[in-house]
Amino acid sequence: MPDVNIVHNVQRFRQPDNYSCWAACIAMQQATAGKAVNGVQSVVQRASQAGVASQPNGALDMSRANMNCLQAAFGMNIMTNAGTVFINNLEPFLVRAPLILFGAFIYADRITPMNHAIVVSEMWGDRTDSTGITIIDPWVTKEGGDGSMDIVRSWGQLSKTGVARLDYVGALR
Repeated sequence: MPDVNIVHNVQRFRQPDNYSCWAACIAMQQATAGKAVNGVQSVVQRASQAGVASQPNGALDMSRANMNCLQAAFGMNIMTNAGTVFINNLEPFLVRAPLILFGAFIYADRITPMNHAIVVSEMWGDRTDSTGITIIDPWVTKEGGDGSMDIVRSWGQLSKTGVARLDYVGALR
């Protein structure tokens, strides 16, 4: 099987506050796929109108029922992580559009993992743990930026040292 080489030119949206990473990631995914989206606030509004629950601070309620509601509102497949996500399982979905990873991520400047959502926009390599990926973090990205803030890692680095808990993977249908 030949190496994988998937690249999405993602329209970047920065999260405007501490808790809207999920909406910024959805905005990036939807805009890149050519879906009508007018930024993070339009995602939050559409989600609310569809009955998607958020916490008082704007963080996404990550219960399975609420994730099902989010899935319906944005034409996504939101897959529950039932253990380790293997890169081969992500590839067919990443071909269509960037992926959203929902979970708890490890950041060097934090004592505890941070509940967060990030976008995977690129994948290249031999489908092993050394396969490269590009991550767009809506907290550090430049809105409308050029990718200079993107994080490049191997899948193995992310899954072994960057993720404390991976709850869901969001892919467009």
